[in-house]
Amino acid sequence: MVLHELIPSIPMPGERELNALFAQIVEELGLNREVMLKLPPEKKWQLYLSRHQEQHSGLEIDTIRPQFYVEELLHLNEIVYSATMEEVDFESNIKVAKDLKTALRTQPVSFVLQFIDLNGLEYLLDFLRRMSPPIRQSQLHFIIVGCIKAVMNNADGRAHVLAHPTGITVIAQ
Repeated sequence: MVLHELIPSIPMPGERELNALFAQIVEELGLNREVMLKLPPEKKWQLYLSRHQEQHSGLEIDTIRPQFYVEELLHLNEIVYSATMEEVDFESNIKVAKDLKTALRTQPVSFVLQFIDLNGLEYLLDFLRRMSPPIRQSQLHFIIVGCIKAVMNNADGRAHVLAHPTGITVIAQ
């Protein structure tokens, strides 16, 4: 299926308007402006439509707010530290961690920065710092590391991780 078939009622605007719309998306996502603006107009329009559809796809609003994920990380940290391996519901925690990793990779840079401002990075590092040996061998551990990697996918997130006093040490352990 071709993307323009998904939203046929929106015709491609003129080049100037298209470049303005596309520049907003490039900025939101923290992409390399110079490279992205060299794309052909059809590709820019496809990417714009894809992002437009993503933003209006009917996702539950809570699952695209950084606060939701920070609250889930707090809950996850409490459970993992106070429960035995048998008591931890890994499936639901893995789903939340995977969703967070996806959000950190696909949402605008403002989402990542808000997540960091709400101490989300600190909670991710805290999880890694204090997890038990059995959890170190679990899929959950690898997904949490993937969340930190997703934070580092843009310059601002990378700067926060590198500036954290114990960030690199915790990740390397």
